[in-house]
Amino acid sequence: MAITRSANKRDWKSGMPYELLWYIFTMLSAFDRVINVSCVCKSWCLAAGDPRLTATLDIGEFRQSLKPNTPQRSVKRQLQLAFERGVKLSGLNLTTLAFDPSFQVTEKHLKNAYGRCTNLKNLVLPLSNSIGKPCLARAFRAWRDLESLQIMHHEILPPYNFLEMVHSYCANLGVLKISCRKFVPEFFKHIASYMPRLKVLCVRCVRFDATALGEELSRTKAIEEMYISTITIQSTGSLVLLDDIMAKANDARSSQGFPCIKVFHICNWIHCRNSCMASTMYDPPVHLWDLLQGIVVFGPN
Repeated sequence: MAITRSANKRDWKSGMPYELLWYIFTMLSAFDRVINVSCVCKSWCLAAGDPRLTATLDIGEFRQSLKPNTPQRSVKRQLQLAFERGVKLSGLNLTTLAFDPSFQVTEKHLKNAYGRCTNLKNLVLPLSNSIGKPCLARAFRAWRDLESLQIMHHEILPPYNFLEMVHSYCANLGVLKISCRKFVPEFFKHIASYMPRLKVLCVRCVRFDATALGEELSRTKAIEEMYISTITIQSTGSLVLLDDIMAKANDARSSQGFPCIKVFHICNWIHCRNSCMASTMYDPPVHLWDLLQGIVVFGPN
């Protein structure tokens, strides 16, 4: 009796053990798993959506997987598709969502994310005028268990209203990372009011205003670690030294009866690469006017 071709054919897709598929998929990039592997068949999609592979969705990682000479229009289209499929594939497994500054986040993206992924713990979000306050409020209401938030704010005025809104829904937020053009001491007052449980503050800015730093810093009673990565430091009257800033920070807290900050780190982001929590954040846009308004206190290594 002749053996037909269909009877002799091996089902190589669904016949592979789950753990073997998972192990193979760990060797692929997140972009390949989301765009290619998850669309092959149900068994591959199930393995590609394993919680060990889908806890993090990083747009910056997707971007690095694309060829350098890829046209910008194609980059945008592929990243949009990767985000949509990644959110769908991850679902409740997603605990870390990271947008990069070049990804134009819209309300549609946020609705897709907070509608499917409600177990988020870590968020990296560029703020833009294209996202309204009601949409942001619904997103943070869905992400009440958020523990770490990094915002990229490119305007001159600090986003105080945004901090107030986050406080309304995310009471357990312990880590705040801010990438901005200018950081002013008044920010500490709003952080103390809206984020009383904050333990770690990271700032990456073009200009850091050290005027009345000690007075404003005394308002923050819970912060234990602070990392500042900047290019210039602005102060009234005289040159600011790093030791003076650290002394003011500790003196202000001890004089108020609060424990001193355990870690107070400030560095030049040009020379301090990947050596502290603030130096690993995305860079804010650098404008010449920002540099002229500050006093450069960092020399070459």
